[in-house]
Amino acid sequence: MIHRLSLPRQVPILDLGAGTGANMRMLKDLGFLAIRGLDSSDFAIRFCDKKGLGVVDKADVCQMPYADETFHFVLAADMLEHVANDLKALKEIWRVLQPGGCAVITVPAFQYLWGVQDLTAQHHRRYDMKHLRQAAIEAGFDCLDSFYFNYLLFTLILIVRKLVNLFHFPLENENRLNSPWINELLKWIFYVDVETAPFVRPLVGVSILLIVRKS
Repeated sequence: MIHRLSLPRQVPILDLGAGTGANMRMLKDLGFLAIRGLDSSDFAIRFCDKKGLGVVDKADVCQMPYADETFHFVLAADMLEHVANDLKALKEIWRVLQPGGCAVITVPAFQYLWGVQDLTAQHHRRYDMKHLRQAAIEAGFDCLDSFYFNYLLFTLILIVRKLVNLFHFPLENENRLNSPWINELLKWIFYVDVETAPFVRPLVGVSILLIVRKS
């Protein structure tokens, strides 16, 4: 999806919720030259620093230490659900974007999928498409595209989470339900999923992707 935006490689880019740097590395691999990260965790920032991924600033996404219209592209991958005031975060993203700049946002979908993983990850909420788009529009954005993804495993994930919640299985997080061969299988399922979701436009999915622009 970032490729389809045809961004010049030298534009200033901000990765929100940089974490341990996976998305900053991905952006570097795509050839972008001016990438900056932001995270509220000293632990995460040290991870990125050790990997030599570039500057990661420590700050709150609702009060970013950047001037207006600093960045041409913002990546907010699975970040908004961690923020108590997500509308304020979206308005901050709008503020730091240059006119014509875009943001790619991903979030977990559907509150009825709430489970132990959401608690472990300290989520405040899950989203549906309508309310996510409404929040983006209220923040000042034009919505260019949106769709659900991780749809191939949607029914299985829904059943497993409902069973875990119903029977109160003592599970610290869903990563415990894994093994190398399961992980390999899921990797290929998810590859097919993310390649086809923009064309299939499924009615449901475990996650949502939203592309917005500051007009």
